[in-house]
Amino acid sequence: MISVKDFGAQGNDVADDTAAIRAAVNAAGNAETVYFPTGRYLVSSGINIDDKRLVGEPPIAGGATGTVIKVADSARAFKGGVLFSTFTFSAGPPCEKKAGNRVHLTSIQIDANFKADYGLELRGSSASVVWQVRAYNARLDNFLLDACQLAHFWLLTSLRAGRHGIYMIDCNGAKLQNFASQLSGFPTSQARKPNPRGCGLFITNECHSGGVYVAHGDIEGGAGPAIYVKNATKTSKDGLKGVTDMPTTIEKVWIENAAPADVVVLDATRNVTVQDCRISGGWRSDPHVRAIRLKNKAFNNSIRANALAVNGKLVPGTGMTTGDHIQVERGCANNHIEGNLMLRNLSTGPQVTFADRNHVVGQGQVICHAEAAPKTGEWRVGDIVFNTQPATTEVAGWMCVVGGPPVQWRAFGRFL
Repeated sequence: MISVKDFGAQGNDVADDTAAIRAAVNAAGNAETVYFPTGRYLVSSGINIDDKRLVGEPPIAGGATGTVIKVADSARAFKGGVLFSTFTFSAGPPCEKKAGNRVHLTSIQIDANFKADYGLELRGSSASVVWQVRAYNARLDNFLLDACQLAHFWLLTSLRAGRHGIYMIDCNGAKLQNFASQLSGFPTSQARKPNPRGCGLFITNECHSGGVYVAHGDIEGGAGPAIYVKNATKTSKDGLKGVTDMPTTIEKVWIENAAPADVVVLDATRNVTVQDCRISGGWRSDPHVRAIRLKNKAFNNSIRANALAVNGKLVPGTGMTTGDHIQVERGCANNHIEGNLMLRNLSTGPQVTFADRNHVVGQGQVICHAEAAPKTGEWRVGDIVFNTQPATTEVAGWMCVVGGPPVQWRAFGRFL
């Protein structure tokens, strides 16, 4: 283990420690730890941490602030991260990112001071471990994690980001657990107004599936959606944008969002599961909001066992608001929605609005689509099957009047 103070770093919130920190990091071997004693270390540019292991001291409640690396007030704004790793791209299609450097970070706070684009910028850091790291005041994203495959991110805290609190791209097999993201889309020195596109957590892909595991988090107070999952792979032969499976699981996340935006958005995703989350939004907003929205041919996703609460625009004279708890747009198919609890349902519209070929289960009732009334399977009284071929049978659908099997259906909505 080597200490940055052995290379002249002061950590006194006055001296510029950039050169000393860079010298210590460059002197450390791949398996050697660079230690940051408690203190505030000012830097004026980013530090490359490819294949490095950095360890600081955690803050103590009511006591020491721990290890803080802060961009100095006197520094000029710069692109990239306060701490960063790098990768290269292979030439030509298909797009492939070369990921190989490993980074280990423990108990470090990063203050971008609205001068750096990112707090922690990791690119190509596969199988890395980042534990108990806080990042705040980035001009763009507090955490930019790109092609960090099979990495483990524990106890990340994001506070005040100009765009996204945590931005994950092509992080196949990565785990994000026990995290907090607050005040994403925060006004910065670049933009004096909140950024409505800023998300607490943004997950996407460019070259790979980008599937990650997200659990036990807290997202609050952002200017845009709390969670946005976007499948950004190229269009396939069948014309479906985002055809790559994106096996992502998001569970046990507490979300309090007051922004005039949909709270959780699944955009062109495939095989994403959102479960056991508490999702609320729209408490101070005027526009129409949804707790969960599926859009752009989102396919084969699962929304289950979430507690949902939204308010939208107040309807004069009614004491009620507009707003759907879940909206599945037309063109989305094979999505499964089951067992979600709709809280404070003051909506004038339906709790769930959905398009064709999606399976909705709630409060013991099934709502789905088929070409004919099913003859097999277990069905309950009140289950509804909407007709996907109304021109053939001239009815809108069928309702179960005798549960089974055997089951009896009654047609409804005959066309004149």
